[in-house]
Order: sequence, then structure tokens, then C-alpha cells
Amino acid sequence: MYTIRQEKGWRRMRRRFRRNRAVWWVFVLIILFFLHIHLIFPERSGDPADGTASPAPVDPGEVEILQEPVSAYAISIPVWQDGTVQEQNLEAYLVGVLAAEMPASFPEEALKAQAVAARSFILHRAANPPRDGVHDAASLCTQASHCKGYYPVEEPGMAEALWGEGAETWLARLEAAVAATAGEILTYEEAPALAAFHAVSGGRTESAETVWGSAVPYLVEVESPGEEDARRYQETLRFDRHALKTQLLSAYPDAVLSDDPEEWLTDVVRSASGTITSIRVGGVATDGAALRSLLHLNSADFTWTVQGALIEITTLGYGHGVGMSQYGARAMAAEGADYREILLHYYPGCILETVKNN
Repeated sequence: MYTIRQEKGWRRMRRRFRRNRAVWWVFVLIILFFLHIHLIFPERSGDPADGTASPAPVDPGEVEILQEPVSAYAISIPVWQDGTVQEQNLEAYLVGVLAAEMPASFPEEALKAQAVAARSFILHRAANPPRDGVHDAASLCTQASHCKGYYPVEEPGMAEALWGEGAETWLARLEAAVAATAGEILTYEEAPALAAFHAVSGGRTESAETVWGSAVPYLVEVESPGEEDARRYQETLRFDRHALKTQLLSAYPDAVLSDDPEEWLTDVVRSASGTITSIRVGGVATDGAALRSLLHLNSADFTWTVQGALIEITTLGYGHGVGMSQYGARAMAAEGADYREILLHYYPGCILETVKNN
């Protein structure tokens, strides 16, 4: 996950390059050659993404764009998998990403939207590889918690393990979604978009600025209706009050937690979408994201009640809430929206273009 310091470092580097665009283009061509990327250009058979894979925004890379369709099957990217760097064909890799990130039973247009969003994220990441020591030799990895989930569905027996007797049919749906959108990505100012996504928004998505502390023009709050029947749309967890007190004090040793748990969590501030942006635990300042991680909650949009010896915490939505809601995409597709409408709804200001295959 990028830190704000790393993000600022990238931005300083980009500003230096922009002072001399000729030098910048020479630099880009050299990097592409050594990475073997033929263009410049994130739970799980089908369990929608938690969204933890999408990193804090960084300065986007650049990509050559064509207005007419082209074949994207020659594109390859270095991926860290099983302790080694493997050159992956982008479109084949995307099928495995879809298998891990979205149910194959989702509507066709939702699957297409997911394919484009994932492709955009991958090319954005390839242009801005993380330098956090996890896989510095590759642009991406197959860990859902760091980059994008991935199932090697091309390996014998993998599809059958995921889908059973219907494996051939389900795999064909994913392959069709990738093929139908081959080479298509979301761009913003002619660069691949950081197309973050998550499972369930709870009715309204969240902004990148609220979640990551850095604004991205196209990762803003939008309405996301029709998710009410989604798994994990709303979930209640019950905690023993004494166990919860111990857990809170382990993370916030300076907190003062009285015998009345009603007083433990105070001064709550929420975003317009419901995310807790600020809260005090026994007088110690923190935020909803930190408590979500500590208590293993589905989201940072939660409420709580005291029920005798138990404390009930109810979450709304699943994931960080930024970008496309997968169940929201499902709902839009069910109402007749095509994948382009879905994507432009969740990433306002972006445009759909086709990458140029060099």
C-alpha cells in the first residue's frame, strides 16, 4: 500500500520529467524495453472484492491511445507469483483476476465492467509499480490484499475446483467478458485510471480523499442503489464487552474505558456516505478505518449498541467503498445498463479508450 510520502515522491519525480518532455519519453521507452511491456500503459471464486487491494492514489502513468479497436493479446506484464516473477499475457491474466474478484454468475455487462476496471488498474499499477519491498521486481502480485486477486484458471483442475461440474460454462463467461472488452481501459487525462473497486457500498460510494487522504478527480462519491440483497450489505457482529475492552486497550493503551461501554466510543464524525472519518476511543483520537482493521469489520461505516454483556456492531457495506461497487454494477446491469454506462457512472470524468499495442 502506498504511503502519502511515497505518493509525493512520485509526484516530484513526474514534475522533474515534465520540465523536459523529450527526456521523459526517452526514459519511458527505456523502461518499457527492460520490463518487456509492449505498451505503456488489484475471498474467492467469485466472491466480490474486499477492495483492500486498491492502493492510495499515485500519480498516473502514460499510455498511447487508439480510437479504433486493436488486438491486446500481445501485451505482457511482470507478475510476482509463488515467489518468482512471471511474464503474464495481460488478457489471459485478466480471466484469472475476474475468477477471483467477481462471481461468474453476475450479469454479462457487470463482468465486462469488471474486466475494464481491472485492466485499467493493472496498467495504472504497471506504470506506477509499488516500491514497498513486497515485490519490487514486478509490477503486480497475485495477493488480493496487496494488488489483485488471481486464480490460475488455465491450470488443469483449477476451474473444476472453483465451479465444479459447471466449470466450462462459468469460465467461458469470464473469457467472453475479457474478449469483448479487449484492450479497453478507463483513462483520465490520457493516463490509465486508478480504477479502484469494492464489493458493496451500502448505497453510496466513498471518495478517495476520505478513505486515503488524497483526492482523485474521478474517485468521488456517487449513488449506488440496488445493493440491498447483497451478501454483507448489512452485518451485525456481537462482542463480549470485557473481551472488546481488552482488545481496544491493546490498540489504544492510553484510552480511558469506564464501566459504561456507552462512553467508550464518542465524538463520531462521518462522511456524507457514512464512513467514520474521526472517532475517539476512550478519549484517544482514531478513525473508522483503524477500528475496522482492529475488529475485522466489513467496512468503516458502522454503528453499535450495548445489549447487556454484549456489544453489537452493525456494518453497512463491504470494502473501502471507493470506485465501482460490484453489487452496484450487478444492479445496474440487471436494470439494462451496459458496461460503459456502469463504468462512467462509477468513474465520472474518465473516458473509455483502447490501448495501442506497440
